[in-house]
Parts: sequence; structure tokens; C-alpha cells
Amino acid sequence: FFQPLSNSVHCSAVDTFPTTFPCSVGVDMNGSPTVQELDIPVVPYASLRQADQATSSILRQAMGTDGLGIVSVSDIPGFSEMRQRLLPLAKRLAAQPREVLARLEDEASSFNVGWSFGRELLDGRVDTRKGSFYANPNMDVPTEDVALIEKYPCYCRPNVWPAPGSDLDDLEPAFKELGQLMYQVGMELLDACLVDERVEFDRDTVSDPACSRGRLLCYLPEVDETTEMATKMWCGWHVDHGALTALCPAMYLGDGGREVACLPGNLPGDLPGGSGVAPAPRPPIPGLHIRTRSGALIRASIRQDALAFQVGEALERISGGALEATPHCVVASESREVSRCTFALFMQPRWSTVLDKSGLTFGEFSGRRLEEAYS
Repeated sequence: FFQPLSNSVHCSAVDTFPTTFPCSVGVDMNGSPTVQELDIPVVPYASLRQADQATSSILRQAMGTDGLGIVSVSDIPGFSEMRQRLLPLAKRLAAQPREVLARLEDEASSFNVGWSFGRELLDGRVDTRKGSFYANPNMDVPTEDVALIEKYPCYCRPNVWPAPGSDLDDLEPAFKELGQLMYQVGMELLDACLVDERVEFDRDTVSDPACSRGRLLCYLPEVDETTEMATKMWCGWHVDHGALTALCPAMYLGDGGREVACLPGNLPGDLPGGSGVAPAPRPPIPGLHIRTRSGALIRASIRQDALAFQVGEALERISGGALEATPHCVVASESREVSRCTFALFMQPRWSTVLDKSGLTFGEFSGRRLEEAYS
């Protein structure tokens, strides 16, 4: 559900963006990459629901042509508890025996329903750094139209869930309750965006519940002792191809499922030697990084009680560029023991929705993107 920047057709300003860290964006006097860490702009949920001009202005500033490209919503009733129930299940799911996970795969959907591991490409190689579980939290059966299921299997095939009574029977209710809440808040955010008369789109066209897709992710620790961790990515630079992506703040889990702080581990010290020897580059803190509209590198810090939203390519096209897709990546932890667990909800148009004057539909557009990501 993402589009690597190297294949971008309209985000030309970031086509040659670096794919590893440290990168040639300058270093400070200690030799560290000049990556800033900023808190994402926050809109209280109560203010979002009012959908007034002031709130709409904040959203446009955050997500428009001059903004960071990301905004968060805080104080959502029940959100923190739902997040706490779901995210640890990502690590438990990834640790299941291979035969259990195989029963949760759906090859006919190109592994965009159920369990997916080692099916995508990362920097041109098979991606074994994360495991994903995909489902539509709004409806188990998006359509019963056989022709549509055959044409758009990634969106139209039914959900696959662990069997009742299994070790993972709590996955389905936890996934659905959080996914449905995130979808609701996302629709309210779209309403608030429309208060600004400069932003024009049909909210129900931009996001159709039949085409929404939740993705529970477990980013796995590096096990290859020879890997240079300063250059590792959990997910390379890309823009999401959907309309709006809702992002949970990640949970970092160590051995035994214990939650740990998101900090670099065993940072390399200065290189030995006399005067004139440059200090060793220090990798940035793990997690979500974005490139702003001005080209700055930002390590985006999402409050633990807030839900973040970033724009995808489909909404950029539908809004005529008033809202811009957000280039982002996920930098890996140096630790050989820490996993990163999170949940994303991709809010997307119906497959038949026309995105722009070219007549391109979302089904055609997303089909190309998925082929690029999985081929």
C-alpha cells in the first residue's frame, strides 16, 4: 500500500531522495545527520468535530503545500485503550508457527488480505524486515460481485481471520474496533478540511468503507550480525497511494513483549585516532521520518494518546494538489531485540472513482502501484 519514490510520476522534487541513513543532507559539528525531531501538529478531537474555520486552517497549514504533511488528533475517547489491546498482538502474530501463518495467507489477493511476509520489495530485495496482517475493518465481505472480486481482488476479497478458540481469537475484535474508530475520525477530519473553500472534493468519494484497508505491522529486529545498522530501513522512502492514512503511534517491544523506549541503542562513538579524524555518524532515532514540503528531514514524533493522519497520492490528485502526499520512511532500530508494532488504516476511494482529468480510476492507479511494490 505504498509507492516507492523512485517510481513517482508527479512528486519529482523527491524522486532522487536518499534511501538510507546517514544521507547527504548535511551533518552537524559532531558528524550527525541534520535530521530534526519535531512534534506533529495536534488538533484536539473536540475541536475537530466542530469543523470550524480555525480548525480547517490548522489542517490546511499542516497538510497543504507549505505544511509538514502530517497532523494528529488527540483526546479521542477510547483510542489509547484500543491501541493497547491491538498493537501487542502484532508481535504475537509474527511469532506464530509457519503453518499457522500459512492458513492466514490469501494468495489470490496478492497477499493484501490476511498475513503477508516476504512478499514485498524493499530497496529492490525481498522484504523480510516486517510482517503484516491486512483486513477491512468496516466489512468482512466488501462485495459478492464475482466480476469485481476477480478484477479487484486486493480490495474485494473477503477478510481472513484466525479461527475462534485459537491463540489469536482476540485479533479480529481488537482490529475491527480500532480500525472503525480510526475510520470515523478520518471522515471527521475530511469534513473539517472541506470547511476551507480552497479545498474541494467529495468526502464520500475520497473514502469508501468497502475499499478501506487496515494493516497491522510488526517490524522485526535485524538478525544479520554483519549488517551495518546505520544504513538500515524498516521501510524505504515512499508516498502512500491511497487518499488518507491514519497512523497509530508505534509501540516498541523487547524480549517477552516488554515495552521499551524508542531510542538508538549502542550508538557508535567517535572514531579512534588523532586530530583531523571525523567523528562517526550517529544514526537517527528509529521510527517515522518525513520529508517536509520545504525539503527538511523530520523525525515525526506522534504523541502516545494521538492519532496521526497523512495525505496519500489519491487525495493529492482528487484535490488538485491543494493537499499533498507525504514522503516518509521508517528508520530501523539498532537493537537486535526490539520490534516495532503499529497499525495503519488506509482510507481509499472506491475502485471506480476517477482521480483526475486523465480519466484514471483508483482501481487502475492502485493496480499499477501494487504491481510495482510486489513485482
